[in-house]
Amino acid sequence: MNMRAGHKGVISEAWKASARGIGAIFLFGAFINLLKFAMPLYTLQILDRIPDSRSVETLVMLTVIALLAVVSGVSLEAIRSRMLVSWAGWIKRQFGPYLVHAGITGARDNQTPSAARSLDNLQSIRSFIEHSAASMMDIVWAPVFIIVVFLIHPVFGGIMLLALGLRLTLGILQYRLTRPSRQLWTSASRDARELVDSAERNAESIGALNMAQSLSDRWLATIKTKLKEREHSQSHGSLFSALNKGLYRCLYVSGMGIGVWLVVQNSLTIGGVIAVNIIMRFGFRLVDRAIRRWESFSKARKAYSRLAQQLQKEVPESREYQEWLK
Repeated sequence: MNMRAGHKGVISEAWKASARGIGAIFLFGAFINLLKFAMPLYTLQILDRIPDSRSVETLVMLTVIALLAVVSGVSLEAIRSRMLVSWAGWIKRQFGPYLVHAGITGARDNQTPSAARSLDNLQSIRSFIEHSAASMMDIVWAPVFIIVVFLIHPVFGGIMLLALGLRLTLGILQYRLTRPSRQLWTSASRDARELVDSAERNAESIGALNMAQSLSDRWLATIKTKLKEREHSQSHGSLFSALNKGLYRCLYVSGMGIGVWLVVQNSLTIGGVIAVNIIMRFGFRLVDRAIRRWESFSKARKAYSRLAQQLQKEVPESREYQEWLK
């Protein structure tokens, strides 16, 4: 990748170089989510058809197909995860050297972000790609699960939409209520870490001047004022975690209860009840994971914006730096 251009050239070249890999990741995501329908289809077939036909051969065949689908889905998830980790590492190798170089050479003008801050931004992006990107990509498949549930029976579709609406509401409330506390704690932790790093770099001078105790007190003061905010955020997080678990269990109970009622009304079979509940749980988990990863996505988006502004400066042309990029 040619890193000599300004911000637009650097970013566009990085996206171009990543395009084929990103396409493969999305393609794998499509197969992963489609293969999830193997479980409910298998359940529907063996509960509704095998007891009547008593065909052992059909049971064996369906079981083998279902196992192959499960193994294929798990294998694709492992491959996709590996691809995302590799992509995140590639991004760090491409941009890390420049950010360190820019942070060190621009430290004197107080205009260029420090190397540590820049690398923190890069780490936020890398962490999102490695741990959260798959969940955010999979959310586009949630409507497919919702549509399938509606096709099985509109009542289940209504239950699922209600559960997803409540989950989204809880996610928004949690994010807004805990955001100020999390920001204060993050800021305090960063300031305290920079204080310790600075002290370690100047350990000899600090020791000679007997400033260790003073710096320790300063570190404690920096952290202590925000500990209550941290505890406040964690208490809210525990509450919303319990509510989310309760909502998931209520979805299961409601689905099974109404499903059995529909069986009594001869509107659905037992196999259909269990199958639709599996599909509902899959769809709910897609949305739930995406909501849980929203904060990571938000941090990565802001970090990307900050790095994009920093990369507006021209990349160094030195031979040593160009060697780092290879």
